[in-house]
Amino acid sequence: MREGKIRFAPTYKYEVGSYVFDQSKKKRAPSWTDRVLYKCNKGEDTIVQISYDSNNLVTLSDHRPVFSQFLVTLDSFEEVIIENFM
Repeated sequence: MREGKIRFAPTYKYEVGSYVFDQSKKKRAPSWTDRVLYKCNKGEDTIVQISYDSNNLVTLSDHRPVFSQFLVTLDSFEEVIIENFM
């Protein structure tokens, strides 16, 4: 498994609804619990992570969502047609 370089603030243990880390008696340390991992076949670089970040604007939880974008190289492509059966 691979993970891109983390260049964003910890994503866990915020006070819900705020931008402040946990201030309770437990004094939990902020951490990076939400991650994006990916896997390529050994010796291949068919997947390239082009972005990896968190969204600090979402404050509904003590976690901050994490997202990533990838560039994927395929050897072949088979078009799949989905029909509407309504």
